[in-house]
Amino acid sequence: MTNNSNPYDGVPSYGAYNNDPYGQDPNRLVPNNRPGAGRRLAGTFIDGVIIALISTAITSLMGVDSSDLSTGSLFTTSLVMIIVWLVARVGSEVAWGASPGKRILGMKVVTADGSNPDAVASLKRNSWIISQIIPIIGGLVQIGLQIFIGVGIANDPEKRSWFDKLGNLSVVRTG
Repeated sequence: MTNNSNPYDGVPSYGAYNNDPYGQDPNRLVPNNRPGAGRRLAGTFIDGVIIALISTAITSLMGVDSSDLSTGSLFTTSLVMIIVWLVARVGSEVAWGASPGKRILGMKVVTADGSNPDAVASLKRNSWIISQIIPIIGGLVQIGLQIFIGVGIANDPEKRSWFDKLGNLSVVRTG
């Protein structure tokens, strides 16, 4: 006994505290820097509104009548939307690491080493938008893909969708 005034000095310890108290999942207690499906959906919605406004302006300048529901008009509108989407999303992810919607909501797309993605990886990640090329049916496929992406993000421990994995990218919080 080294301290005569402490009766417990020298008594063996009961051991270190268990890392998994009460059998709880240890990952639940660790803060995660990966945004969930809701925040990412909100970022995609913001991007969609911005891109729809730009695409509408471009198709109007091209003389495409938005009230014309013919296959040609729908195809042209879809093609313009896809091109604007890919240029905006891929370009902003390569240049700044985030689309406007992600930047507004404090998110960033990164590679495994934390750098901005290259164009090929970002294109793979955003390739789901190409389904919109098929008039009418493409929009339904796109809705299905967005549900698939959201469920994948919600159920993945790293909060990565199948398309994130295809491009070997992750979305992280910046703030």
